[in-house]
Amino acid sequence: NLQLALSYAKEPANKWMDRADLSKVAIVGFSMGGHEVINTHARSPEAFKAAALVSGSGPIPLADVIAWNLPCAPCAGSSCSPCCSDTPVTPCGIGQALRAFDVPTLVVTSESDLAMSGAYRAASVLAEKGVGTLVTLKESALDLSSPTTVAHTSWGPLLALGGCYGTP
Repeated sequence: NLQLALSYAKEPANKWMDRADLSKVAIVGFSMGGHEVINTHARSPEAFKAAALVSGSGPIPLADVIAWNLPCAPCAGSSCSPCCSDTPVTPCGIGQALRAFDVPTLVVTSESDLAMSGAYRAASVLAEKGVGTLVTLKESALDLSSPTTVAHTSWGPLLALGGCYGTP
């Protein structure tokens, strides 16, 4: 995960790390990786200079609860058992954690993105601090013939929920 990657990058004994310029690290999270970005920033706010949340689940109530598993698991950089977490972000603290962002952050979503409401909410919170930029891709500009689109997604049953999955 991102926290482990940062720890690896900071370890001077690692091969090639002498060539890494850690003063220019940007952190990117896709989908639930958005929660990883938020948790990593909460743990190490000085560690990166920019962030991007791409179709990030961000502050959507259901995603907040599901994402709590990310910082709890030892493989996600936590030193606790799967029943607790050492992250400063609580299950309902995503908004507060976003308000602590002090780096330029790009939030990317699309018109039919299941996480769009969370992206809009995250962008709104980040805009309050002047560090957020929202990009919403138009479906007409995307190649939707790919087998990973709405017609073929495993998220099909959730698509029927529409706007009630989260509200902007």
